[in-house]
Amino acid sequence: MTRKVSTKHPKRGKRVLFSGLVSPAHVGGTASIQRNSGGVWKTVKTTTLAASTATSSAYSTRIRVRRTGTYRVRVEGDGAHEAGNSSRVKLTVH
Repeated sequence: MTRKVSTKHPKRGKRVLFSGLVSPAHVGGTASIQRNSGGVWKTVKTTTLAASTATSSAYSTRIRVRRTGTYRVRVEGDGAHEAGNSSRVKLTVH
């Protein structure tokens, strides 16, 4: 799984674009943007995986960031796919 963000230093209240690829392809699956809150990962937005290539699916969504925090993307598993997490990214609001 890959994860990109449009900026790591957004202004308070601005939106940040999260995008990336998931392999193997799982069109119609969901990708959840999660924020770490007190040691617990809480979902702040969910988006649907779309077709990208024969072997991968893509996601892209924007979230409004109001405070500094650590985020990740999580894709839930099903009978044919395992769950997975992206690398973490700290967004520092200014």
